[in-house]
Amino acid sequence: RIHSIKTIKNGRIFYAGSDGEIQEFVYSKDTGSLFSRNKCRKLNLNSNVFVNLFVPEFLKPKAKRPVLDIKVDESRNLMYVLSKASESQSDLHIYYLGMFETEFEHIVDVRQRVMNETLHKKYSKIREVRKEKLR
Repeated sequence: RIHSIKTIKNGRIFYAGSDGEIQEFVYSKDTGSLFSRNKCRKLNLNSNVFVNLFVPEFLKPKAKRPVLDIKVDESRNLMYVLSKASESQSDLHIYYLGMFETEFEHIVDVRQRVMNETLHKKYSKIREVRKEKLR
Protein backbone atom coordinates (compact mmCIF):
# COMPACT_ATOMS: atom_id res chain seq x y z
CA ARG A 1 0.00 0.00 0.00
CA ILE A 2 1.43 3.38 -1.03
CA HIS A 3 1.37 6.14 1.61
CA SER A 4 3.25 8.96 -0.12
CA ILE A 5 4.16 10.02 -3.66
CA LYS A 6 6.51 12.93 -4.44
CA THR A 7 7.82 14.40 -7.66
CA ILE A 8 10.72 16.79 -8.12
CA LYS A 9 11.31 19.44 -10.75
CA ASN A 10 13.50 17.25 -12.98
CA GLY A 11 10.66 14.72 -13.33
CA ARG A 12 11.76 12.02 -10.89
CA ILE A 13 8.86 10.31 -9.12
CA PHE A 14 9.32 8.71 -5.69
CA TYR A 15 6.84 6.69 -3.68
CA ALA A 16 6.81 4.59 -0.52
CA GLY A 17 4.38 2.80 1.73
CA SER A 18 3.65 0.07 4.19
CA ASP A 19 6.51 -2.19 3.04
CA GLY A 20 9.08 0.43 4.12
CA GLU A 21 10.74 0.48 0.70
CA ILE A 22 11.42 3.73 -1.17
CA GLN A 23 10.74 3.26 -4.86
CA GLU A 24 11.38 5.42 -7.89
CA PHE A 25 9.12 5.25 -10.92
CA VAL A 26 11.58 5.30 -13.83
CA TYR A 27 10.39 5.98 -17.34
CA SER A 28 12.13 6.60 -20.65
CA LYS A 29 10.79 8.20 -23.77
CA ASP A 30 10.53 6.52 -27.14
CA THR A 31 13.67 7.19 -29.19
CA GLY A 32 11.78 6.90 -32.45
CA SER A 33 13.43 3.75 -33.73
CA LEU A 34 11.38 0.83 -35.06
CA PHE A 35 11.95 -1.43 -32.01
CA SER A 36 11.99 1.11 -29.23
CA ARG A 37 9.02 2.09 -27.13
CA ASN A 38 8.30 3.92 -23.93
CA LYS A 39 9.58 1.96 -20.96
CA CYS A 40 8.49 2.15 -17.34
CA ARG A 41 9.82 0.30 -14.33
CA LYS A 42 10.10 0.64 -10.59
CA LEU A 43 13.49 0.95 -8.96
CA ASN A 44 13.89 0.02 -5.29
CA LEU A 45 16.21 2.70 -3.93
CA ASN A 46 16.98 1.26 -0.52
CA SER A 47 17.68 -2.33 -1.45
CA ASN A 48 21.07 -3.87 -2.00
CA VAL A 49 21.46 -5.64 -5.37
CA PHE A 50 23.95 -8.13 -3.89
CA VAL A 51 21.57 -9.03 -1.06
CA ASN A 52 18.63 -9.44 -3.45
CA LEU A 53 20.57 -11.73 -5.81
CA PHE A 54 22.73 -13.87 -3.53
CA VAL A 55 21.30 -13.96 -0.01
CA PRO A 56 18.55 -16.50 0.77
CA GLU A 57 15.23 -15.12 2.03
CA PHE A 58 15.63 -16.43 5.59
CA LEU A 59 18.97 -14.56 5.95
CA LYS A 60 17.76 -11.24 4.56
CA PRO A 61 17.23 -8.32 6.93
CA LYS A 62 13.81 -8.06 8.56
CA ALA A 63 11.10 -5.96 6.98
CA LYS A 64 11.56 -2.23 7.15
CA ARG A 65 9.30 0.11 9.05
CA PRO A 66 6.29 1.48 7.15
CA VAL A 67 6.85 4.87 5.51
CA LEU A 68 4.36 7.52 6.62
CA ASP A 69 5.44 10.50 4.53
CA ILE A 70 8.05 11.85 2.11
CA LYS A 71 9.08 15.50 1.85
CA VAL A 72 11.61 16.94 -0.58
CA ASP A 73 13.65 20.10 -0.02
CA GLU A 74 14.71 20.97 -3.56
CA SER A 75 16.76 23.99 -2.44
CA ARG A 76 19.08 21.62 -0.51
CA ASN A 77 18.47 18.53 -2.70
CA LEU A 78 17.39 16.52 0.33
CA MET A 79 14.61 14.00 0.81
CA TYR A 80 13.12 13.46 4.26
CA VAL A 81 11.34 10.17 4.89
CA LEU A 82 9.25 9.66 8.02
CA SER A 83 8.75 6.03 9.03
CA LYS A 84 6.78 4.42 11.83
CA ALA A 85 9.03 2.85 14.47
CA SER A 86 6.22 1.85 16.83
CA GLU A 87 2.71 2.97 17.76
CA SER A 88 4.08 6.06 19.50
CA GLN A 89 7.42 6.70 17.79
CA SER A 90 8.72 7.60 14.35
CA ASP A 91 12.11 7.78 12.65
CA LEU A 92 13.37 10.35 10.18
CA HIS A 93 15.63 9.21 7.31
CA ILE A 94 17.50 11.80 5.26
CA TYR A 95 18.74 11.22 1.70
CA TYR A 96 20.84 13.40 -0.61
CA LEU A 97 19.52 13.65 -4.17
CA GLY A 98 22.75 15.04 -5.63
CA MET A 99 23.70 18.42 -7.02
CA PHE A 100 21.56 17.86 -10.13
CA GLU A 101 18.96 15.69 -8.35
CA THR A 102 20.09 12.56 -10.19
CA GLU A 103 21.47 10.62 -7.22
CA PHE A 104 20.04 8.92 -4.14
CA GLU A 105 22.38 8.61 -1.17
CA HIS A 106 21.47 7.82 2.44
CA ILE A 107 22.80 10.48 4.80
CA VAL A 108 21.48 9.80 8.30
CA ASP A 109 18.69 8.25 10.37
CA VAL A 110 17.32 10.21 13.32
CA ARG A 111 15.35 8.39 16.00
CA GLN A 112 12.42 10.15 17.65
CA ARG A 113 14.08 9.91 21.07
CA VAL A 114 17.05 11.90 19.73
CA MET A 115 14.71 14.44 18.10
CA ASN A 116 12.80 14.85 21.39
CA GLU A 117 16.01 15.35 23.40
CA THR A 118 17.30 17.92 20.90
CA LEU A 119 14.02 19.85 20.91
CA HIS A 120 13.88 19.76 24.71
CA LYS A 121 17.38 21.28 24.91
CA LYS A 122 16.48 24.00 22.37
CA TYR A 123 13.25 24.93 24.20
CA SER A 124 15.06 24.97 27.54
CA LYS A 125 17.56 27.49 26.14
CA ILE A 126 14.74 29.62 24.72
CA ARG A 127 12.98 29.65 28.12
CA GLU A 128 16.20 30.71 29.83
CA VAL A 129 16.73 33.55 27.37
CA ARG A 130 13.14 34.75 27.84
CA LYS A 131 13.49 34.70 31.63
CA GLU A 132 16.69 36.76 31.35
CA LYS A 133 14.95 39.33 29.14
CA LEU A 134 12.03 39.65 31.56
CA ARG A 135 14.29 40.51 34.49
